[in-house]
Amino acid sequence: MNSFFNGLILILCFISLPFALAVGLNEDFTFFGMNIPGEEFAFKDWFFVLVAILVFLLAATKASRKWSALAVVKQRSRFLFSSNLSNKRKNTIILFGGLEWLFILLVAAFFLVIAKESWVIATVLLIMLIEHVLHLSYGLVGHKFGIGMTSKAIVTADRSYVVIYFQGLKKVIKQQNNLLFDYGNNLVLELDLDIMEPKEQEAFIIELKKIANPKKVYYDGI
Repeated sequence: MNSFFNGLILILCFISLPFALAVGLNEDFTFFGMNIPGEEFAFKDWFFVLVAILVFLLAATKASRKWSALAVVKQRSRFLFSSNLSNKRKNTIILFGGLEWLFILLVAAFFLVIAKESWVIATVLLIMLIEHVLHLSYGLVGHKFGIGMTSKAIVTADRSYVVIYFQGLKKVIKQQNNLLFDYGNNLVLELDLDIMEPKEQEAFIIELKKIANPKKVYYDGI
């Protein structure tokens, strides 16, 4: 889900880049057959504000869902099974989180420098960057990130979030160290078991089979 919102934000920024270049350099560009004027672009201020609003709405929606998942996962007492992140997972989210921060910072710097009219997009991206840093810092330093399982669903929260419901589940398939939850109708959700330490993975599988009974759910490779 995190990648879905990031993809939409990336598309909006990509579409805005030639407009920022045209206005900032006062050069005409052709973008997918469309002529983009430079300083003569009459609606440049409104265009950049509109893009900034859309980016903000997407970022706010993503942030809301991340923080909501985090608020659920940190309530360990409500789960039949819960676990903190594995060291391997922590290293992975620090690496990819850092790369994401760097990318956001570079794109924001581009919009800030290339055209004064696109400062509003840069501002929204910097706000998004601050939220990312706060979320990751709070989850890691406070040991709030992790995975929990109730009788109805599995919830994970780190730099992204996953919710896997048991209702309608048909198959659970293990491929390498991933679990694929198959609901039929081409709906398959994935859970990376490396989110937990190996000893916790064994306890997770035992609890999973208690909730999603093998008499009703087909297990392959487990």
